Amino acid sequence: MKKSRVQVFTLIELLVVVAIISILASMLLPVLSKARAKAQSKQCMNNQKQLGLGFAMYIGDNDGYYPSARWKSGLQVRWQNMLSEHIGGSVENVAAESHVGTGNRITNKILMCPSISASRNQLSSGDRGLYLRSGAYGLNWATFGPFTGDATLARQYPVRDNVIQYSSETILAADAFGDAAKTENVHAYTLDGPTQLNTRWGTNSSQCPADPRHLGRFNALFADGHSSELTMSAAGYDAQFAEDVGGTGNPALWNGMNDPAMSSF
Repeated sequence: MKKSRVQVFTLIELLVVVAIISILASMLLPVLSKARAKAQSKQCMNNQKQLGLGFAMYIGDNDGYYPSARWKSGLQVRWQNMLSEHIGGSVENVAAESHVGTGNRITNKILMCPSISASRNQLSSGDRGLYLRSGAYGLNWATFGPFTGDATLARQYPVRDNVIQYSSETILAADAFGDAAKTENVHAYTLDGPTQLNTRWGTNSSQCPADPRHLGRFNALFADGHSSELTMSAAGYDAQFAEDVGGTGNPALWNGMNDPAMSSF
C-alpha cells in the first residue's frame, strides 16, 4: 500500500502568496478607510440634524430667538449649554465653563463628531472634541450672535428668526476648525464664514473657519433644519484648507440674506 504524499509549499511559493496578500490588502485598505470615513460623515450629519431639532425647540420656547454663541459676562455658558434641555444634555455641569483647562466634559454624543481626529487642527493633549470650547461644532456667530446682552453691537442679539430671510440658504452651525492660526487652543465653538461680517470679530488670522475633515468636505446645519455636506469652495471660502483662508470669499450662505456683497451689518 502506497503512502499518500504530503503537498508542501516551497519558500518561493510561500513568498508569492504573501506578496499577493499584501497587494490585495494595500488595495482594500483605502477602500475600507474611505467607507469608514463616509459612515462617520453620515453619523456627523445625523448629529447635526438632531441639533437642528434642538434649535427649533429652543426658538419655539424663546419667542423666536436663536441662542447666541455665549453670554457676554459672567460664566462663559455657550450655545450648546443653552440647547441642553432640548437635546438631552450637553456637559457634566450645564451652568459651568467647558474647557480643557477647567474640565466639564461633553456628555451628549450628538455634540461629538466621530471624525474629529481627522482634523488638521489638534490639541497636543489629544483632548479635541471632549469640551465645548475645543469641540466639534461651531455656531455661525457673526450672524446669529456673538454675545447675549451687548447693546453696543450694530445688529441686536440674540437674533430673531424673522431676521434670517433665507433660512434654507443660511448656515447656522457646522464642523468647526478652531482658530485658523492654531494659536488659541482650538476655540471651535464659534464659526466664521468666508469673510468677516463685522470687523469686531478679529483679523483673518484668528477666524474660525469650517473644517473639511470628512474627505475634504464639512457638514453644515442650515437655519431651516436641514444638513448638507459642502466643499470649502461651495461654501464660499477662498482656500481648500481651513488654515489658509484669506477672508476674501463669498458670504452668501452665511449672512442670512443670501447676499454675496454683504460684508457687514
